[in-house]
Parts: sequence; structure tokens; C-alpha cells
Amino acid sequence: MNTPAWRCVSRVWFGQNSFWFGIPATRGEQGFIGAQGLGSAEIATRPGGTEFELSTPDDYTILGVVISEDVISRQATFLHNPERVLHMLRNQLALEVKEQHKAALWGFVQQALATFSESPETLHQPAVRKVLSDNLLLAMGTMLEEAKPIHSAESISHQGYRRLLSRAREYVLENMSEPLTVLDLCNQLHVSRRTLQNAFHAILGIGPNAWLKRIRLNAVRES
Repeated sequence: MNTPAWRCVSRVWFGQNSFWFGIPATRGEQGFIGAQGLGSAEIATRPGGTEFELSTPDDYTILGVVISEDVISRQATFLHNPERVLHMLRNQLALEVKEQHKAALWGFVQQALATFSESPETLHQPAVRKVLSDNLLLAMGTMLEEAKPIHSAESISHQGYRRLLSRAREYVLENMSEPLTVLDLCNQLHVSRRTLQNAFHAILGIGPNAWLKRIRLNAVRES
């Protein structure tokens, strides 16, 4: 789906024994599941029946796929180590994947959608549905086989995030007469936009742009 900027708390309503995969487009801005960033080499994943918070920028495109645990177990031959994969799916908000595998999955889904939008009646054929399902499983399996939990080298501690936000607040309050932007904060604090985004989402659950607007609004109300 292609979305405007939004932040919501969602629940995977599909069966308890299923997994939801959120697969962002291979190009574009970063989204977040909880405080975890979703870039070109990450996918989101949640077990069925669990809540999660998804935050996205404008015009964000993410592909949603739901696969039951039974299907993964029955078709375990397409995974070298199915128990490892299932353990990650049950315990991780996001996984790091190879970009070429993610791109291949996107290409397969886009081709399938284009084909069936032209000839929707073919989906009524059991053989077509079986081939579609098997090929989707193979593409997902190839991606998940080499997936791994995210251990970001550039991530800093929760305490570090709090210090960063404290410095941001101090800087903004000292310069309320200036129309400060996210770029101003990055330059003043000597951090990347991604690090700043991660800090705000981890501590406050909102992005720096929304925070700046909130600070200005509060200042207007108090004046």
C-alpha cells in the first residue's frame, strides 16, 4: 500500500498461528515499527494477534504478506533451518534481509498483480493458485533463510537517546524566535537524520518534525 504520513497502533488480526510481514519498497524514506527503523534492507514482522505501532513518512509504500505457521511448518523443506526462522519471527520486530532477495520478492508480487489484474479469472484455477502460492513461498523462503536479527552498529543506548533529546530541547527553547528545522537540529547536534529519527521515535514515539510543531504550538498557547 501507498500511504500518507501516519502513525498508528495496529493488531495482526489474522490467526494466532500466523505471521504478518511488512516489506517496504526497496527505495524511499525510512519507516518505523516501534522504535526500529525500516530501510532498504529491513522488513517488519509480527505474530498473529499481537499489537504493533507503525510510523511512516509521506508516500510510503509497504507490502503486507500473511503466512500461517502451519504452512511454514508443512513446507519446511524450503528452509534450511526452519526452527531458527520461526524463533526470529516469534521474537523480533524487524529483520535484516539481503536487498536483492527483497527486490526479487517485490518484483514477483508486482508481476503477479499486473498479470491477475488483466486476467482475474485465472485466479479461479486451482493449478494457477498453487503455482502462485508455491512461488511466493519460495521467494519468502529465500529472503528469510539469510535474514538475521538487527544489531545496528550506529544505534546508541536508550540513555544516549535521552541525552540527545535533552540537548535538542535546550537548543530549541534557546532559539524560539528562529524557525528551526530538522536539518538545524542535525547540524547543531552533529548527528544524522536517521539517528535523530531513531532517538525521537524510541523516547517520544513521534518524529522530530512533529515534535518541533508541538513545541511551537505550546509556545503560542503560553504567550
